[in-house]
Amino acid sequence: EDPHAKGLLFAGTGNGLHYSLNDGADWTELSTGLPHSPVSWVTVQKQFHDVVVSTYGRGFYILDDITPLEQMAKQATDTSVRLFTPRPAYRFVSGQNANLDFDLKAAPKGQIKVSIVDSDGKVVHEMEAGAHQGLNRKGWDLRYDKPQYIALRTTPDDNPHIWEEPRFRGQDFRPITHWGADEAQVGPIAAPGKYMARLIVDGETYQQPLEILKDPNSPASEQEIQSSVRLQLRVSDDITKVSDIDRKSVV
Repeated sequence: EDPHAKGLLFAGTGNGLHYSLNDGADWTELSTGLPHSPVSWVTVQKQFHDVVVSTYGRGFYILDDITPLEQMAKQATDTSVRLFTPRPAYRFVSGQNANLDFDLKAAPKGQIKVSIVDSDGKVVHEMEAGAHQGLNRKGWDLRYDKPQYIALRTTPDDNPHIWEEPRFRGQDFRPITHWGADEAQVGPIAAPGKYMARLIVDGETYQQPLEILKDPNSPASEQEIQSSVRLQLRVSDDITKVSDIDRKSVV
């Protein structure tokens, strides 16, 4: 039984893994990403809300973040759209992620929109994506949207045929491509604190609170992290301003 949700059960069988939202009255197979094999042990990791499965012949499998199942077991709804409350996300230096899970009774007419808003009401991240009927998951890497970068339109003296290259053919601009540029073209990681996740489906808005927690192994205080993020955002804004000047001068 899940330690966070009474009645949410997991059962390993001779050829797979099943779960029940109603204390064993009904069972559903969990087969996505897990091949048919004998399941010898199942445990729920309490802190991160993960299910860890031991199999015979197939190794270990982890079902990452079962908070949607926990909330479905605690409260069943028949709404057309359900945005689940995200589990708290840890601000790790690498591999940080927040899962935004939602259930749709029918496929949306167009793309859905997800936005993250901070405690001051400022948009941290926005994205549009496709969605399908049933349970959906969209991930956010806890980063602010990246700034607008300069687009190069000149022809370098040492490569007068650069516009003939397949990657730039038919283009009137090209990005900066020197070593390390792509990896550095990202927004800063959001500071620990309270945020709001918003989902727009067919013109209707749904929202749930999202909390970002400090890495427990980080030596920095939350105040120091917030100060660092503010500085990075100032740099990001300045990059966008310079890029806007570049674009306006061309126009």
